[in-house]
Amino acid sequence: RVVTMAEGGYPATVVIGCGDCEWSKKTFQLKPQRRNKVIRVGRSPHSDVLFGNPNVSWNHMTVTLHRGSKSGGVPPHVTVKDVSSSGSAAKVKGRSWARLAKNVETPIESGAMFALPVRIKPKVGEDLEKIRCTFSVYFFEEEPAGGWKAPSISSKEYTS
Repeated sequence: RVVTMAEGGYPATVVIGCGDCEWSKKTFQLKPQRRNKVIRVGRSPHSDVLFGNPNVSWNHMTVTLHRGSKSGGVPPHVTVKDVSSSGSAAKVKGRSWARLAKNVETPIESGAMFALPVRIKPKVGEDLEKIRCTFSVYFFEEEPAGGWKAPSISSKEYTS
């Protein structure tokens, strides 16, 4: 079910489920009076979604919730932008993993999964599934019964 703008704003939930970190979720709100909300993803302690993985860039990517404009006919939407040196990949329902273009605001659908970094040189014996971080973004909808699905990626699904 789609959530309409309420007093608290539009919700967006980031679900983290990667090999080297605990499964977790974090919810953000796009407040009614704000035009957008930028969620920063990376290793920086100032990141909203923080990964400790040294393969992830300090400032790896941004997820932006846009309020849209009723008068302009633009609905609320979400974009992502890869700002890293090692790349990010995305997967939406029914499609394969694809690398995001660097420094380009890319529109996404709710439930999109992300893998970072894309460019990794694993050490001998290191498992790509353990060193690549994954997360999903769900937005403008209520959490389903049973909760959000934790994202994952196998080394067979995406190779850089």
